[in-house]
Amino acid sequence: MADILQAAKAYKKILDVEYQVILGRKGKNLSLAISFEEHHFFHLAGLQYLKDLSRVLTESREQIFRR
Repeated sequence: MADILQAAKAYKKILDVEYQVILGRKGKNLSLAISFEEHHFFHLAGLQYLKDLSRVLTESREQIFRR
């Protein structure tokens, strides 16, 4: 559990970060935006695979992250 809490604290620090990546070749550009949101942490941490959290899984992903 301590590892998940440490990961959540580290993830919270990058919630306001957004990366803008621009790829280009031969006069054509592709713009890509990477951002971090609270509900993404649930899946990035692999919490959907924890079988003992079945009652918690009914809550929204943002509420789980905030708790």
